[in-house]
Amino acid sequence: MAKTNGFCWGSAVLFLCLAGFISTPAKAALKTYQFDVQVKNVTRLCHSKPIVKVNGMIPGPTVYAREGDTHLVNVTNHAQYNMSIHWHGLKQYQNGWVDGPAYISHNVLSRQGMIPMHWRLNRERRTCYESSALNDELFFVIAGHNLIVVEIDAVYTKSFTSQAILIVPGQTTNVLVQANQAPSRYFMAARPFMDAPVSIDNKTATRILQYKGIPNTAQPVLPQLPALNNTAFALSFNAKLRSLNTAQFQASVPLKVDRHLFYTIRLGISQCTTSLNGTQLTASLNNITFVMPQIGLLQAHYFNTKGVFTTDFPDRPPTPFNYTGALLTANLGTKLGTRLSKIAYNSSVELVLQDTNLLTVESYPFHLHGYNFFVVGSGTGNFNLKKDPAKYNLVDPPERNTVGVPTGGWGAIRFRADNPGKHSNITKQKATF
Repeated sequence: MAKTNGFCWGSAVLFLCLAGFISTPAKAALKTYQFDVQVKNVTRLCHSKPIVKVNGMIPGPTVYAREGDTHLVNVTNHAQYNMSIHWHGLKQYQNGWVDGPAYISHNVLSRQGMIPMHWRLNRERRTCYESSALNDELFFVIAGHNLIVVEIDAVYTKSFTSQAILIVPGQTTNVLVQANQAPSRYFMAARPFMDAPVSIDNKTATRILQYKGIPNTAQPVLPQLPALNNTAFALSFNAKLRSLNTAQFQASVPLKVDRHLFYTIRLGISQCTTSLNGTQLTASLNNITFVMPQIGLLQAHYFNTKGVFTTDFPDRPPTPFNYTGALLTANLGTKLGTRLSKIAYNSSVELVLQDTNLLTVESYPFHLHGYNFFVVGSGTGNFNLKKDPAKYNLVDPPERNTVGVPTGGWGAIRFRADNPGKHSNITKQKATF
């Protein structure tokens, strides 16, 4: 996690939810809001740490909206650090402030700076805006209660019942819960899922679901969470996710692909003069580690500023190898660059994301800013171009904006490139389209 002036951004989580309700255009309205962003110390379990707040709240204020509403949000940064705020998963065409981190689709919000954010709600139902993200995949359960999954990343799904859900950093999942158990107090619990040989903070976070009329002194019912490394549950849960694909909510999966991309995800080692041993871990796609520019990429493109980026990001890795075979610990250097991939407007794209065993295999969250995509396939081991596409779900695959690439495996997504200037990211690595 990144650290700036002693403030650990990975420790601060700021999710502010937008609840959208379908309505007729006749009820559309203009709504204005003022967001004051501050960093305040918060004490939990005898420990204090700085947390980002909006209007003094954690989570921040909920914005209620109906389809067709236009919103004007004035954001003022009162913190001593530069900030970035964007509307995660809310698709707004040609709007750099919608979905993307600083210097990619927009510049930072400097100290004491203010920006107006202007957007219109279309079909989205529930999404979030954020300034940081969780680092781990999480299991979530409510003791004694089943969870009925109905929506992922603001897109309806075919409903199904599960004792627990799995959520990847950047994802949202809506569930229905029936309060049909014996009146009592029940723990809600979340803890990490990690099936790679990587050490993590294996703490369990809890809250309590309390039935009306039950005293606070009643002992809560304990939950049963999947095991920390329960790969079978994770794969099974994700396999149940399906789009509605009805006349009203169609799954417009691209059947003809104009551009095929294959990106390997790997860890590497680069030089670092400020670390104890002179090196640091770096992430890369196709062996390229992204170098953050000093001005926004869209700004550089618009004003034709030279020397900020190049448009030669490769469609596939430079050297194919057995990606998920034996552990590889040699040749761990990566190439540095602010390299972008040019994709024709309105073309259909298939992107296969392949985990690798350089230093270790690990699951990775992948987010495509400014887009939804269809998760048409996934599997363990190396992607097989001759066999695996035949197993794709091209009828009702889940539609979302963030997907988890399985540990030691691969994931395939399809999307239509109809929102220029947006980009993807996996942990610290980015590739801009």
